[in-house]
Amino acid sequence: MSHDHDHSHDHALPQDFSARFALGIGLNIAFVAIEAIFGWRAGSLALLADAAHNLGDVGGLALGWAGLAASRLHASDRHTYGWQRASILASFANATLLLILMGGLALEAFQRLTHPGSVDEWPVLIVAAVGILVNGATAWLFLSGAKDDLNIRGAFLHMAADALVSLGVVVGAVVVLATGWMWLGPAISLVIAAVVVWGTWSLFSQSLHLMFDGVPQAVDLPAVRDKLLALPGVVGLHDLHVWALSTSKVGLTAHLVVREGVDSAVLLDQAGHMLHDAFEITHVTLQIEPQTFAAQCALAASSAACPGRAGERACGAIARARCAGTGGDRPAGLCAVVLHAAASRVQTAGRAARRLCAAARARRVAIGAVARRRAGACARPGVPAGGTAAADRAGSHHAAAGRC
Repeated sequence: MSHDHDHSHDHALPQDFSARFALGIGLNIAFVAIEAIFGWRAGSLALLADAAHNLGDVGGLALGWAGLAASRLHASDRHTYGWQRASILASFANATLLLILMGGLALEAFQRLTHPGSVDEWPVLIVAAVGILVNGATAWLFLSGAKDDLNIRGAFLHMAADALVSLGVVVGAVVVLATGWMWLGPAISLVIAAVVVWGTWSLFSQSLHLMFDGVPQAVDLPAVRDKLLALPGVVGLHDLHVWALSTSKVGLTAHLVVREGVDSAVLLDQAGHMLHDAFEITHVTLQIEPQTFAAQCALAASSAACPGRAGERACGAIARARCAGTGGDRPAGLCAVVLHAAASRVQTAGRAARRLCAAARARRVAIGAVARRRAGACARPGVPAGGTAAADRAGSHHAAAGRC
């Protein structure tokens, strides 16, 4: 049995953010150096602590850049998909780092609320104002790619969060200089930390989801399944899998069950264009299976062939093909049972069909044995059990088992 495969790849390169990562890292390293020098000369522990915090931002940008660079490495015999998943790991690491930093900011704010101390607000205000410009400009560099790529979004959130923190510091310093409310700065920091954590949580959860081969959020899997089933000549599908190759590329594999005589080349072309245009899925591998082959496909009988209730219709054709190929040794009612099982719980239909077929054969043997015993019990005196024509017909397979 031959298998037809379609490998559809979109080779259009995404927008290049390497230069933007380099520029952002350079700006932030310069800002960290300025902040550390001013903090050391002014004896400001707050500025030195913020310099260390911004050094963490440099690390976050470096992580994102490394993930972007690794994702572009060529595939090899050892890494057949290349290192594309590095961008997913980088986005997860960036989200984790940002959550840890916001936790540290919240802890520091609580300590300042319980033990307020005097702070020279002017140096803090000036450096924080510069931080708004540096961090805001760096965040702007990644704004255009933040929607479509989790790795770029992680870099954007990192810098936008720092710009927001710097803005809070400026507002707090101005109000403290005007009113003397020392509690206001820590309170603003707590609010900012809560906002950043709320904005970062989706990045953390989505990157974690993709790390475990989850379906990307932008892909509607039931819609993908329905459109594949709507293709001309397709009567069923199984083993549909969609996952993220990287933070910007999506892969799909599936087995399409087709009618006899379908032009596989035309079908593969239609499927590839549909998946690209409707769902932006750029790496597609499809296996074309005639109905007779699908009835024997080992993968179709696995528990993962049609996950969820949405896969029931897709696997219905496979269950029907199995029943159509049962032959004369399986009762007709068994096919109805198999189809009913496929409608209610498709993922176990393969195993259920085998169990039902075995039960049907055992039931036929048992019925034959009962018939032979009854014939033997009713035999005329002097006639050996099983000697009647009826008993012979009922127990033709195992005549010895029918004797009393």
